[in-house]
Amino acid sequence: MNKLLFGTGWHNIETNDRGTFIWSSKESEFILSDNTIRYIDFVFQSDEFTSNSITISHGKFEESFTLVSGINSFKFYPDLSIKSNSKIKIKSVTFCPKNAIPNADDIRELGQRLISISIDGVVVDIAAIMSHVRMFEVNPNKTNTLASMGISTY
Repeated sequence: MNKLLFGTGWHNIETNDRGTFIWSSKESEFILSDNTIRYIDFVFQSDEFTSNSITISHGKFEESFTLVSGINSFKFYPDLSIKSNSKIKIKSVTFCPKNAIPNADDIRELGQRLISISIDGVVVDIAAIMSHVRMFEVNPNKTNTLASMGISTY
């Protein structure tokens, strides 16, 4: 079972010559389905268009990080006093490529480009997590609950 799932606020997975990544929006979430996780490494790739800060929060823990152009890695320690199936929230200033990049026609509001996640030192496949969530989301006749994604709620 996945210990970390994409929640709301994420755009679709993308791939380019630099690899696979996913864009956040102004407010994006992860569902933490296991409260035994000691730390999560988030790796973002920043450039001249993305904001220079990001805030990650979970329960009583909140931490702001400054980003520089290039690769940024942040170790985040979740609030272990919170039970499973809680949300890790990521907040970022967004930009619209159409307004920021000449000849761009992308009108999405993009936050940060997430390129990698590690849980307790083990790299997690972003595409596998997202495909699990997308399979869950594409069935409009199914109730959107954690239990329907195979996450126990005890």
